Amino acid sequence: MRAVACLLLLSLTLGFGEDRTPWTSSRIHGSPEPPLPYRPERTLHSYTFHPSTELDFVPGSNWALVVEQAGKIFGFDRAKPDVIIELADFAKWNGALLECYSIVFHPRWGENRQVYLSFLDLSQNRNIRRIVRFTLLPGSPPSFDLNSACLILDWENGGHKGGDLQFGPDGYLYIAIGDGEVPAPPDGQRTGQDISDLDSSILRID
Repeated sequence: MRAVACLLLLSLTLGFGEDRTPWTSSRIHGSPEPPLPYRPERTLHSYTFHPSTELDFVPGSNWALVVEQAGKIFGFDRAKPDVIIELADFAKWNGALLECYSIVFHPRWGENRQVYLSFLDLSQNRNIRRIVRFTLLPGSPPSFDLNSACLILDWENGGHKGGDLQFGPDGYLYIAIGDGEVPAPPDGQRTGQDISDLDSSILRID
């Protein structure tokens, strides 16, 4: 009975069943936006990438690059992706178990064709972070010149890895590095409070 009484009171209060007086004091303006003039559709392949860490585009081209954490980099335009480098086959550290985290193009890419990779060498029961520069050769797909590899920096860096690479507007290469520990508790070694080491830091390289 109480529920029925409440409904009756509500209907009387709101005037259900009666002509509603139009609201004229509303301060809401405009109307719903029209449908967008486009809709997404799959135009590429149906390939499924394994856990990936980055998607980037080769400057001045239609080629996209996908970095898989397991150490493969794929290139594709509108066709099925091609593996353009597999770091486990990299001659300098042949057979090592590698994890790749980032790729970035040099600001003067059009002149020098240089790209930088951030990856971990997990061989010999050690986690070695490596920042390596390669030359990326033009083509369909583009390809890495493995003989051009130049080691820029390496040091021991374990879990909670980070590893993103970006060039700043000042032309310097910035590297984001994790604390090398488990995620929880965060920064257990308090390396983030210590700028005398490279872990848990933003590095800047000329």
